[in-house]
Amino acid sequence: MRRFIGKCALYERFLLTRREGHNRVLSVTARHLRRHLLINGLVSKNWLVDVEQHLKRPDRIRIGFGPLSSLAEDESTVGVRKYRIDPIVDYINQSSSRYTAGFFWGADDIGNFDLIVLVKLFDVFEYSQIRSLKRQGKKIIYDIVDNPCNYRPTRVYHDSPEFMGMMDFIIASSPLHIKDMENIDVPITLIPHPVINLATSAPLQQTRSRIRLVWQGYSHNIGDMFSIHPILKRVAAETGRNIQVIYHTNARFSRGDCYEIWPWHICDWKQVLSSMDIGIVIKNRSDFYQARKPSNKVLSYMAAGLPVICHPSPSDELVVQDGFNGFKITQDEDWFTYLTDLIGDDKKREVISANAKQFALENFSIEKIGAQYETIFDRVFLGAS
Repeated sequence: MRRFIGKCALYERFLLTRREGHNRVLSVTARHLRRHLLINGLVSKNWLVDVEQHLKRPDRIRIGFGPLSSLAEDESTVGVRKYRIDPIVDYINQSSSRYTAGFFWGADDIGNFDLIVLVKLFDVFEYSQIRSLKRQGKKIIYDIVDNPCNYRPTRVYHDSPEFMGMMDFIIASSPLHIKDMENIDVPITLIPHPVINLATSAPLQQTRSRIRLVWQGYSHNIGDMFSIHPILKRVAAETGRNIQVIYHTNARFSRGDCYEIWPWHICDWKQVLSSMDIGIVIKNRSDFYQARKPSNKVLSYMAAGLPVICHPSPSDELVVQDGFNGFKITQDEDWFTYLTDLIGDDKKREVISANAKQFALENFSIEKIGAQYETIFDRVFLGAS
């Protein structure tokens, strides 16, 4: 285990070093490093070779996802690549009789594809480049994901009507994306993110003295979660249970009176989820970015067999069903009510855990979500209804 954690730490140091020299690396040696940059926690070392072989098939329509030059900063996170690109590429290459899928690094690579899926960030392209691709007969889809991103300035979809108007289709991750695009005359539909933590989902937790709640996310959002600490103390007094929150995040280990902060590694996030009892989320709906976040965090909790208690984004509201697979918070006192209910009744928690896992796996598998993408590709490239 120590060796495993050591490898994770070395990998993260490599990624940090790469990010610091991001622009220089891309301009000088991007093509030589590409194979290394594309390897991540989801795939084997032979995976990219397999993708390249699929793209050589002359009888298939070629679909390209990217630009990876903008998305490379997500390599050390469960970000766009892991949730939105790699699983769909794998699904297409393994299941489709019409398409083959791969990646493009930037504008220089894009011409090799028949159908182009721009994912999240599009600031590496000039509008003239998109117009040129359209004149060549290329079909272009924009997949919003969680644009605007929160870590650096970029073009944002809702302030780029000319760019959005050149798309053949737009894929949303939130109902608010669709509302934002209501004045753009381009077809749009919502496709949720697939669950990608299927293989490591653990059996239901047995009754134990300590109940662990888990939150996974960026450390700059932890402050919102601290507001429930006084409520947790009330729940502990009411139920007689020892309650602890695990904040699994990009920060050093630390401990408080009712919580611990665990350093997040791409190697262990699935295992950590599967060892917990309840997943919790607070999304600040008054914040433009948070309000438009997709439901992937909630779904990953469910796939790990965790009942979810969340202050939801509109995307979360589409998947959390009160009393069945979790609970939605509408006022602060709901935290006390729902936590007391779940922590004080082990049988009820186990039933909701089983419901949550089954719901996530049946409705948000890679196969289900991949098929939705393929339907969009048929509509855009073949004119299918």
